[in-house]
Amino acid sequence: MKSILMLVSGVLCIAGGLLHGSGLRVIHGEMVKASASGDLTRVLDLAWVFMSMAILTFGAILLTYGLQMRKKSYGGRAPAAWVAACLTLFSGGAIILLGYNSHFLYFLIVGVVAAFACVPDQKAA
Repeated sequence: MKSILMLVSGVLCIAGGLLHGSGLRVIHGEMVKASASGDLTRVLDLAWVFMSMAILTFGAILLTYGLQMRKKSYGGRAPAAWVAACLTLFSGGAIILLGYNSHFLYFLIVGVVAAFACVPDQKAA
């Protein structure tokens, strides 16, 4: 069951990374409205693309670990737990700092589900 949750977390994270990357045009439009300088626009583009690639990488880690879990191999638990912690802490912090935003709530939920899937099962006595 937890392997399925991890696979779902990975797929949702990859989908979120792709959607995040597709928002670059929206950011450009907002920068034009704000009359931002060319340097600021380039820096924001770089940061936006970097975050999109990081989210895709996080999704790949979660998906890979979910596939490992299906084969009863748990060697990727630590990297998956780090990804879950990063998603949860960053998104939770962003919600606290910037207020509610469904963008951050999406990644907070993915992080919490991945964190739950990382918790080892109790062995029956």
